[in-house]
Amino acid sequence: MNYLTKIRNIYTRRKMIWLLAVLAGCFFTRYPGWLKNKAYVLYRQAARGQLLLETGGWQQAHSQHFLLRYQSSDAAYARMVLETAEEFYRPVFAAYNVQPRQKILLVLYPDARQLGAGLNWPSTTSAIGVYWGGVVRVLSPAAWLAEISPEQLAGHFKQNGPLAHELTHYAVDWLAAGNCPRWLTEGLAQYEEWHLTGFEMPAGEGERETTLPLAELDKYFDTVQGESLAYRQSFLLVRYLMNVYGREQVQEILRQLGKGQTIERAVRQALGISLVQLERDWRAAEKL
Repeated sequence: MNYLTKIRNIYTRRKMIWLLAVLAGCFFTRYPGWLKNKAYVLYRQAARGQLLLETGGWQQAHSQHFLLRYQSSDAAYARMVLETAEEFYRPVFAAYNVQPRQKILLVLYPDARQLGAGLNWPSTTSAIGVYWGGVVRVLSPAAWLAEISPEQLAGHFKQNGPLAHELTHYAVDWLAAGNCPRWLTEGLAQYEEWHLTGFEMPAGEGERETTLPLAELDKYFDTVQGESLAYRQSFLLVRYLMNVYGREQVQEILRQLGKGQTIERAVRQALGISLVQLERDWRAAEKL
């Protein structure tokens, strides 16, 4: 069997694994949550394997906890990306008591078009980083830090780049086995980013006097009108959770989600109150 045939066979098996995982996920939607979580874990591993195959011809570099795939045009940034990822690895994963069993796959895309194409995003969507399917995808610094001097580049990438945020998504996804509402994972990612870099998304015009119902918050993240407010509100709510209940109780919410519990049951189990009461308490504390 020649090398090309072997690769094609591996690719076919990966596609079959991915398809079975998706079908299992559809089937398990009628069954208890922990079965859906198991199906998601299979999908996540298959999706990672699929991207490894798709980027098989790219350059790669390793560090203790990461495997980086990149194109030759971004060779100058590979070491900086890995060093920044390693710097955030310990505080993020220690905070959630998560220890990945394999190196985390980072994929560095040279431009926004290629980054979006890998996720089937519309051409108008832009981002400098995204976590999806067990992989952290990062936009090359050349695409958004071109005006920064080489001496300042590493500092700007650490301070303003996506790695603290996206690695938090990775840790949360692993602990909750994919069963995490958008408001909670986005709030946690922003919280850790704020904790580690000091960055806090500012409130937009009129947003200090406006709130969205928690039960409907997830649907606003991908809307032009509500995106900024949804991110801001999720951050404030998670910060309240951390300040009032502490990190251990927040971890317990994620652990319950990882067992297949709903967010309502997870909050009751971890905090001893309903999700509705949590929202009321938070609004009272924030005077919203």
